[in-house]
Amino acid sequence: MSTDRLALTALERKAEATLRYFELVELFWGDGQQHRCYVCVGNHALFFVQRSLTGLFPDAEAGELYYAHIDRVVEDTKSTYNLLLVLNDNRNGFWEQPNLLVVAEHRTRLVPMLQAAWQTDYSWRLSKVAELPCLQADLRMQHSGDALFVQPFQGYTVATHEGYRFFIHKDYVDIAGNIHSGSQGTWLDKKRELTLTVQVQEPEPLSKLEASGSEHIRWVAMRIRQAVAESLTSALVERSAFYFKKMNLVNDIAPWTGWEVFLKSDTVVQVLIFLRRQHLPPMADSAQDIFLTLRCPKRVLDNGTVTDAHLLTEARLAADSLCPVVHRCTVPQTMYRDMIQAKLDALLFNEDSMTWLKHSIGLQPEGKLLMLGKSFVRSILKVLQEENALVSPTLMQDIGDDVPTEKEPMVVAQSMVRLHLPSSESQGRGDDDPTFNSWHARVARYLAYCFDGGLLGPRLALMDLTNAFIPTPQSQHKIDEVVTFLLHIRPRDLSKRFVSREVRQIVCDPLIFEEYTFNDRVMQSLVELEWFQKVLGRSVGTGQRASGAGRMDSEFAQFLSRMLACKGASINLKAAVCRQLNAAAGEQSEHFGVFCPALIKTLQAPGVHLRTYATLTLVNMSAGHVVVQNTIIKLGVLMLCMDNMRSSDDDLIRYTLSLLTHLSKNLAQLEEMHRVGILEVLMVLLEKTPSIEVKQGLLCELASVIGQICIHDELWKAMREHPCRPVDKLISTYQWAKHGGRLRSKAMFALKMFCNRPSLHAQHLRDSVAVIMPRVVDDLGEMTQGKVEFDPDHAVNAVLFLEMLTRSPHLTKELARQPDVFSVLTQVNMTELGKMDSIRDRLQKLIRAVEPKTPRSP
Repeated sequence: MSTDRLALTALERKAEATLRYFELVELFWGDGQQHRCYVCVGNHALFFVQRSLTGLFPDAEAGELYYAHIDRVVEDTKSTYNLLLVLNDNRNGFWEQPNLLVVAEHRTRLVPMLQAAWQTDYSWRLSKVAELPCLQADLRMQHSGDALFVQPFQGYTVATHEGYRFFIHKDYVDIAGNIHSGSQGTWLDKKRELTLTVQVQEPEPLSKLEASGSEHIRWVAMRIRQAVAESLTSALVERSAFYFKKMNLVNDIAPWTGWEVFLKSDTVVQVLIFLRRQHLPPMADSAQDIFLTLRCPKRVLDNGTVTDAHLLTEARLAADSLCPVVHRCTVPQTMYRDMIQAKLDALLFNEDSMTWLKHSIGLQPEGKLLMLGKSFVRSILKVLQEENALVSPTLMQDIGDDVPTEKEPMVVAQSMVRLHLPSSESQGRGDDDPTFNSWHARVARYLAYCFDGGLLGPRLALMDLTNAFIPTPQSQHKIDEVVTFLLHIRPRDLSKRFVSREVRQIVCDPLIFEEYTFNDRVMQSLVELEWFQKVLGRSVGTGQRASGAGRMDSEFAQFLSRMLACKGASINLKAAVCRQLNAAAGEQSEHFGVFCPALIKTLQAPGVHLRTYATLTLVNMSAGHVVVQNTIIKLGVLMLCMDNMRSSDDDLIRYTLSLLTHLSKNLAQLEEMHRVGILEVLMVLLEKTPSIEVKQGLLCELASVIGQICIHDELWKAMREHPCRPVDKLISTYQWAKHGGRLRSKAMFALKMFCNRPSLHAQHLRDSVAVIMPRVVDDLGEMTQGKVEFDPDHAVNAVLFLEMLTRSPHLTKELARQPDVFSVLTQVNMTELGKMDSIRDRLQKLIRAVEPKTPRSP
């Protein structure tokens, strides 16, 4: 079962027709005759191609079965693979009887393909619309063994959809109709008001997923989660994490990855589990995504009919039991090993796929390719050995003593490049041939895979090459030449040949990411290992070069900024660049002007993950740097921050609020915030964020931002009059938060800033917030007594909050009546706070205000 374009191209040459699908099947016809071949779905006919690809079976005429000769199809109800084609009298004479039995392992995929092609051909021939009759019956075939599959648990039943089966509670009823009606199936439990939806996506080639930025199910899940959250009111994501599928009920060889989201809103609760089945049989070159959604009205949870744990357990059971429909669960699905081997020999699989094929089904590129890969790695190790730079002395023996070694590793690479095109020049194909240049790029990628864990696993990686101390210039030149070849920066136009370039030429080329392509994984490793800095370091000493000494130069800063803006760079590569910038945030301040435009552009990316990294990088860059703050404000960061805060991702929102904290240090920045209307977004976020444990970090940053923007008169007035009543919300947040914790500290700070004004409105606000006065004193007492950890920031905010309250005489008297307030403040004064210039005088003034008055003697 496959729609692999390369395999279809090879089959099309034999069928001499356009094909859209093929599968290895077994045909039964006449008096017990049978044959194993490929059935191919074309535009106007089915084609039976010999497994050896020597031609059609049985010949060119009978091997082409026109759709006009097929009256109907019958699916066997006693098996998952028997399919009967009922032919009419116009059929070829080779097919003696009208019944042609097709045994197809992936019948659930073949039937829809056949239906679509038959109906299209019918409309093309007769200008009418008709459906291929598809019946179900017990064919009672003698060759069909008894079905064997795992039975569901007690109280559960089996549901089947789009070639997959899974366990669901017996109270669910299928409301989606025909199994072939579409990619979505729906089951309803009326008693508990639960709705289970299963969506099975079409398989996608792994190469296409990689090119589209969907190489991991996590990126797909985040995009869907964001869309679902935006469609709901007051959406709350309580869980968003990796999901580990725990059952393999059919001996499935394909690996699974997953992501789980638990989401609540005012009206509905949903559990979303995103699964990806990779390296699908039979070609191992595609992946299929399956989405399970279990939802129920919010009131069902509120009245106790079901609980959060019940919802999660039920959704996870369906996901864990999900498996492809097979006839016997102990028999693995068929792999087309000959076709997989052909693609391996053409180096058409990526690194992950080659690793999986090697360890799961024992397939590797053919012997000569593998030997050249080993020779290339061993030649590099020989160079390192001569320089006494091998990380382990046994690596040479681990590769193999019988593997040939060259003094120049690139000699091996060039031999491998010319391996499959020995007569290219004689055929008029040279370095300007796209086929040759594409093969050249694949060889570089394969050799990078061989060195970076492909042959020796974690014992040998690219880090061992880039971090090696090479004192000899000749050997260092060989290593640099190897690394640039593995990086393989070449023109996107495959009619142009690859030319090895010096590192500084690569870094300084302004069009490097617009007109050129490269090995994304190698580039990511080199960025993380700081290889470019080592080569381009301003210090020229060999020892300094090996250790990475020297600061980032302007050319490399421009190089990283162009990499961030590159459309062809992967999410992982851009995230690696952001991590490097975060690590250098305090040391490379002279290049912030170069990075800011690129980071602002990255903030506009659709993926939440990359926007989170870019936001965090801006947080670190802008901390204490007013020039950076003003620069990114001019570049429009505030509007992007508003978009981030409307998302449902807690990490993205939290880092955005941290950034806004840095961007609200002066009145000019606050005026710009007021102009773009950021206040309304902050108030909506405050109103919809519940006071629960998983939201504490977000609420801390939100309270900090609200406190800082109170400096601006218009913003303070707008917040005071806002219908969401932020003061009341902050008071309730403080009362709920952990004693002596950071959230209470930030809530006190925000409340203090609300009330820290001479106006009558501020006086009324002080009366409102005084309700938390006893708890503030209690927290200070617990910190001084060691019951909770002493937090200087919390203590400072508490002192400032109490000092603010004493501006009202009646609140001063109320504070003095608090139990042990004088002793508590006295003990605070003996801590490090009593030595702080910024707080010492206020603390002593507060102590004098609550000091007990000694009555005068008569």
